Amino acid sequence: LEAGTAPGKIIATTRTPEKLADFSEKGVIVRQADFDDPASLAEAFTSVDRLLLISTDALDVPGRRLKQHQNAVKAAEEAGVSHVVYTSLINPVNTPVFLAPDHVATEAALAASKMGWTLLRENIYTEMLLGSIGQALGSGQLFSAAGDGKAAYITREDCALAAAAALASSFSGQRTLNITGPEAVSQYDVAAIGAQVTGQPITYIPLELES
Repeated sequence: LEAGTAPGKIIATTRTPEKLADFSEKGVIVRQADFDDPASLAEAFTSVDRLLLISTDALDVPGRRLKQHQNAVKAAEEAGVSHVVYTSLINPVNTPVFLAPDHVATEAALAASKMGWTLLRENIYTEMLLGSIGQALGSGQLFSAAGDGKAAYITREDCALAAAAALASSFSGQRTLNITGPEAVSQYDVAAIGAQVTGQPITYIPLELES
Protein backbone atom coordinates (compact mmCIF):
# COMPACT_ATOMS: atom_id res chain seq x y z
CA LEU A 1 0.00 0.00 0.00
CA GLU A 2 2.80 2.41 0.89
CA ALA A 3 4.47 1.68 -2.45
CA GLY A 4 1.42 3.05 -4.19
CA THR A 5 -0.25 -0.19 -5.25
CA ALA A 6 -4.01 0.28 -5.53
CA PRO A 7 -5.81 -1.56 -2.69
CA GLY A 8 -8.05 -3.33 -5.18
CA LYS A 9 -5.00 -4.96 -6.76
CA ILE A 10 -3.78 -6.43 -3.48
CA ILE A 11 -5.09 -9.79 -2.28
CA ALA A 12 -4.48 -10.86 1.32
CA THR A 13 -5.10 -14.50 2.19
CA THR A 14 -5.70 -15.89 5.64
CA ARG A 15 -7.33 -18.82 7.42
CA THR A 16 -9.50 -16.32 9.32
CA PRO A 17 -10.66 -13.46 7.03
CA GLU A 18 -12.34 -11.61 9.90
CA LYS A 19 -8.91 -10.89 11.36
CA LEU A 20 -8.05 -8.76 8.31
CA ALA A 21 -11.15 -6.61 8.45
CA ASP A 22 -9.03 -3.47 8.74
CA PHE A 23 -7.39 -4.21 5.38
CA SER A 24 -10.73 -5.09 3.84
CA GLU A 25 -12.03 -1.67 4.90
CA LYS A 26 -9.13 -0.08 2.98
CA GLY A 27 -10.19 -1.86 -0.19
CA VAL A 28 -7.79 -4.80 -0.03
CA ILE A 29 -9.31 -8.04 -1.32
CA VAL A 30 -9.34 -10.60 1.50
CA ARG A 31 -9.68 -14.30 0.71
CA GLN A 32 -9.79 -17.43 2.83
CA ALA A 33 -6.87 -19.79 2.33
CA ASP A 34 -5.48 -22.71 4.30
CA PHE A 35 -2.17 -24.30 3.31
CA ASP A 36 -3.42 -27.58 4.81
CA ASP A 37 -6.36 -27.48 2.39
CA PRO A 38 -5.05 -27.42 -1.22
CA ALA A 39 -8.58 -27.00 -2.60
CA SER A 40 -8.90 -23.63 -0.85
CA LEU A 41 -5.73 -22.38 -2.51
CA ALA A 42 -6.98 -22.76 -6.07
CA GLU A 43 -9.68 -20.14 -5.49
CA ALA A 44 -7.50 -17.98 -3.27
CA PHE A 45 -4.78 -17.66 -5.92
CA THR A 46 -7.12 -17.02 -8.85
CA SER A 47 -6.00 -14.01 -10.94
CA VAL A 48 -2.86 -13.55 -8.81
CA ASP A 49 0.22 -12.42 -10.74
CA ARG A 50 2.85 -12.06 -7.99
CA LEU A 51 2.61 -13.98 -4.72
CA LEU A 52 4.38 -13.62 -1.38
CA LEU A 53 4.77 -17.02 0.29
CA ILE A 54 5.60 -16.55 3.96
CA SER A 55 7.08 -19.66 5.54
CA THR A 56 4.73 -21.05 8.17
CA ASP A 57 5.36 -22.00 11.78
CA ALA A 58 3.63 -25.39 11.57
CA LEU A 59 6.18 -27.40 13.51
CA ASP A 60 3.77 -29.52 15.55
CA VAL A 61 3.80 -32.47 13.13
CA PRO A 62 6.98 -33.57 11.32
CA GLY A 63 6.70 -32.81 7.60
CA ARG A 64 3.58 -30.66 7.93
CA ARG A 65 5.37 -27.36 7.32
CA LEU A 66 7.06 -28.53 4.12
CA LYS A 67 3.81 -30.06 2.84
CA GLN A 68 2.09 -26.71 3.39
CA HIS A 69 4.77 -24.93 1.37
CA GLN A 70 4.61 -27.53 -1.41
CA ASN A 71 0.82 -27.19 -1.53
CA ALA A 72 1.18 -23.44 -1.96
CA VAL A 73 3.84 -23.69 -4.68
CA LYS A 74 1.81 -26.25 -6.65
CA ALA A 75 -1.40 -24.23 -6.33
CA ALA A 76 0.38 -21.04 -7.37
CA GLU A 77 1.74 -22.64 -10.53
CA GLU A 78 -1.61 -24.19 -11.40
CA ALA A 79 -3.31 -20.82 -10.87
CA GLY A 80 -0.97 -19.13 -13.33
CA VAL A 81 1.07 -17.09 -10.84
CA SER A 82 4.08 -15.63 -12.66
CA HIS A 83 6.39 -14.88 -9.72
CA VAL A 84 6.70 -16.08 -6.12
CA VAL A 85 8.58 -14.27 -3.35
CA TYR A 86 9.52 -16.73 -0.61
CA THR A 87 10.82 -15.99 2.90
CA SER A 88 13.66 -18.48 3.34
CA LEU A 89 16.61 -18.86 5.71
CA ILE A 90 20.12 -17.47 5.49
CA ASN A 91 22.65 -20.14 4.42
CA PRO A 92 20.08 -22.97 4.47
CA VAL A 93 22.45 -25.65 3.13
CA ASN A 94 24.84 -27.53 5.44
CA THR A 95 23.62 -25.88 8.62
CA PRO A 96 22.55 -27.44 11.95
CA VAL A 97 19.47 -25.18 12.08
CA PHE A 98 16.58 -27.65 12.35
CA LEU A 99 14.30 -25.53 10.14
CA ALA A 100 16.73 -25.50 7.22
CA PRO A 101 15.64 -28.70 5.39
CA ASP A 102 12.10 -27.33 4.95
CA HIS A 103 13.50 -24.19 3.35
CA VAL A 104 15.89 -26.11 1.09
CA ALA A 105 13.05 -28.33 -0.13
CA THR A 106 10.73 -25.36 -0.68
CA GLU A 107 13.41 -23.56 -2.67
CA ALA A 108 13.81 -26.75 -4.74
CA ALA A 109 10.06 -26.87 -5.40
CA LEU A 110 10.16 -23.31 -6.70
CA ALA A 111 13.22 -24.06 -8.84
CA ALA A 112 11.41 -27.03 -10.37
CA SER A 113 8.38 -24.91 -11.25
CA LYS A 114 7.89 -22.79 -14.35
CA MET A 115 7.43 -19.64 -12.27
CA GLY A 116 9.88 -16.85 -11.60
CA TRP A 117 10.97 -16.54 -7.98
CA THR A 118 12.75 -14.37 -5.45
CA LEU A 119 14.25 -16.13 -2.43
CA LEU A 120 14.59 -13.86 0.58
CA ARG A 121 17.08 -15.65 2.82
CA GLU A 122 16.49 -13.96 6.15
CA ASN A 123 19.08 -13.81 8.91
CA ILE A 124 18.36 -14.33 12.62
CA TYR A 125 15.59 -12.08 13.91
CA THR A 126 16.70 -9.37 16.33
CA GLU A 127 13.59 -10.08 18.40
CA MET A 128 15.03 -13.47 19.35
CA LEU A 129 17.61 -11.66 21.49
CA LEU A 130 14.98 -10.18 23.79
CA GLY A 131 14.53 -13.36 25.81
CA SER A 132 18.24 -13.91 26.44
CA ILE A 133 18.83 -10.24 27.27
CA GLY A 134 15.88 -10.32 29.66
CA GLN A 135 17.35 -13.31 31.46
CA ALA A 136 20.78 -11.70 31.51
CA LEU A 137 19.40 -8.68 33.34
CA GLY A 138 18.60 -10.87 36.32
CA SER A 139 22.11 -12.27 36.73
CA GLY A 140 24.21 -9.74 34.88
CA GLN A 141 25.50 -12.59 32.69
CA LEU A 142 24.63 -13.56 29.12
CA PHE A 143 25.21 -17.27 28.51
CA SER A 144 25.63 -18.69 25.01
CA ALA A 145 27.53 -21.41 23.16
CA ALA A 146 28.10 -19.13 20.15
CA GLY A 147 31.79 -18.62 21.01
CA ASP A 148 33.16 -15.73 18.95
CA GLY A 149 30.60 -16.29 16.21
CA LYS A 150 28.79 -13.30 14.75
CA ALA A 151 25.41 -12.74 13.13
CA ALA A 152 23.91 -9.78 11.26
CA TYR A 153 20.61 -9.75 13.14
CA ILE A 154 17.64 -8.12 11.44
CA THR A 155 14.21 -7.09 12.70
CA ARG A 156 11.04 -8.74 11.49
CA GLU A 157 9.81 -5.30 10.43
CA ASP A 158 12.78 -4.86 8.08
CA CYS A 159 12.18 -8.35 6.69
CA ALA A 160 8.57 -7.38 6.02
CA LEU A 161 9.66 -4.22 4.21
CA ALA A 162 12.06 -6.22 2.06
CA ALA A 163 9.31 -8.71 1.22
CA ALA A 164 6.86 -5.94 0.32
CA ALA A 165 9.46 -4.29 -1.91
CA ALA A 166 10.21 -7.56 -3.70
CA LEU A 167 6.51 -8.23 -4.18
CA ALA A 168 5.84 -4.74 -5.57
CA SER A 169 8.84 -4.80 -7.91
CA SER A 170 8.68 -5.77 -11.59
CA PHE A 171 11.51 -8.33 -11.41
CA SER A 172 10.42 -11.45 -13.27
CA GLY A 173 13.45 -13.76 -13.26
CA GLN A 174 15.01 -15.90 -10.58
CA ARG A 175 17.16 -14.46 -7.80
CA THR A 176 18.35 -15.08 -4.28
CA LEU A 177 18.72 -12.17 -1.87
CA ASN A 178 20.29 -12.30 1.61
CA ILE A 179 18.25 -10.21 4.03
CA THR A 180 20.57 -9.20 6.86
CA GLY A 181 21.29 -6.45 9.32
CA PRO A 182 23.92 -3.77 8.61
CA GLU A 183 26.62 -5.31 10.79
CA ALA A 184 27.56 -8.73 12.11
CA VAL A 185 27.81 -8.72 15.91
CA SER A 186 29.09 -11.25 18.43
CA GLN A 187 27.54 -12.20 21.75
CA TYR A 188 30.15 -9.94 23.33
CA ASP A 189 28.67 -7.11 21.28
CA VAL A 190 25.13 -8.16 22.20
CA ALA A 191 26.01 -8.04 25.90
CA ALA A 192 27.56 -4.59 25.48
CA ILE A 193 24.55 -3.30 23.55
CA GLY A 194 22.18 -4.77 26.15
CA ALA A 195 24.13 -3.07 28.93
CA GLN A 196 24.07 0.23 27.08
CA VAL A 197 20.33 0.07 26.41
CA THR A 198 19.32 -1.06 29.90
CA GLY A 199 21.94 0.79 31.93
CA GLN A 200 22.81 -2.43 33.74
CA PRO A 201 26.11 -4.36 33.49
CA ILE A 202 25.96 -7.54 31.38
CA THR A 203 28.90 -9.88 30.80
CA TYR A 204 28.99 -12.52 28.09
CA ILE A 205 29.87 -16.01 29.38
CA PRO A 206 30.84 -18.38 26.52
CA LEU A 207 29.76 -21.97 27.07
CA GLU A 208 31.10 -25.18 25.58
CA LEU A 209 28.67 -26.94 23.25
CA GLU A 210 28.72 -30.03 25.49
CA SER A 211 27.52 -28.04 28.50
